[in-house]
Amino acid sequence: MNALEAYLRRASRGLPRAHGRRVREELRGSVLERAAEHQVAGHGAEHALELALREFGDPVRLARGMQRLYSVPRLTLLALTLSGLGGLITLGMIQMPRAGALAALVQPGTDLSCRPAPQTPWWAVPGAWATCKASRVTDHGVFRLADLRRALEAQGAQTRVVNTYSLYVRFPGQHREERLDLSMALHSRSGEALLDKYRLLSILDDLSVPVALRGLLNPTLMLGPLEVPLGTRAAPVHAADLFAHRALQLVTPALTHALPRGASSGLAIVGATFDERAAPRLALQNSDGQLFALVDNLDCLPEARPRCDGLMLRVRAAGGGSVPLRPNVWTGQTPALVASPAAFLNATRRGRAAVLIWQLDTRDVRDIRVRPVTGERLTPPT
Repeated sequence: MNALEAYLRRASRGLPRAHGRRVREELRGSVLERAAEHQVAGHGAEHALELALREFGDPVRLARGMQRLYSVPRLTLLALTLSGLGGLITLGMIQMPRAGALAALVQPGTDLSCRPAPQTPWWAVPGAWATCKASRVTDHGVFRLADLRRALEAQGAQTRVVNTYSLYVRFPGQHREERLDLSMALHSRSGEALLDKYRLLSILDDLSVPVALRGLLNPTLMLGPLEVPLGTRAAPVHAADLFAHRALQLVTPALTHALPRGASSGLAIVGATFDERAAPRLALQNSDGQLFALVDNLDCLPEARPRCDGLMLRVRAAGGGSVPLRPNVWTGQTPALVASPAAFLNATRRGRAAVLIWQLDTRDVRDIRVRPVTGERLTPPT
């Protein structure tokens, strides 16, 4: 991490102490998230960090930009990220969505797959897929705040933004405004306010009106009497991704006892966009239409890297009576369901692929519950 700390110091040089500390912490989080994406692509921890820092660009240039902007109340790191990446990343306009829908915009992507032939899944190409540039997968991970406001106002609501991070909404028939705290979800690019898809639900916690999410693909967000469709055919949104950050918060405590000694306890989110259609699936009884959080140990097995650098969380919707798994890209081994963090740790020590699964109860969007899935839920072979 010495390279990261040196980069952060150079990128925050010349800033007032408090602002420099905040910039370093936010930039550290963004760099580590980008490095985690490279690790998903199979790069080792050190190489992944090196790639991430290279993409963020010259820290001296970042520092100069920050010195000009340090008086802004709070500069979000997505703006820094995108300016650092220069021409590599473009948040382009999406094709016209269905009426009233919030179009999801492109986020930085990760080269994830190597396909010698179109029909060959990435997990059937051990060793080579991580460095192949033949295919590029990008996540549509942000919404325009302006689009959300337009969707609400078109249905009779009144909205206004105060001090960048507070969205006030007066719903039809209400006499008082309700405040949405955008601070955990707001990003910026070229002055345009963007909302993080994975944290979108977190801004709704304090609403007094009922909140619900209907549908699994391009779902509809229900805010009291208002309906806000999310996603388009060109840039689909998976409801599972919207619950990922909440699921991460709920399952993280259980994972403290599931990692080998000295392993990083970091947990990164991998969106549904990155799933392969040909990936193996685990059959579960009474699972259709339900959401599940999955954490496997594939990145902690000896074939993956010398040490465990953290785990990946995936929230997925079951379909056809099953949920998609990640196979071991080195051996093709499919993770086996285990019932407890202790069993997960034991499998990791023995070099065996394993997965922990929790079912999400999302009936109350603001009070999500998780329940461990055990072998009793497995569908018996026919």
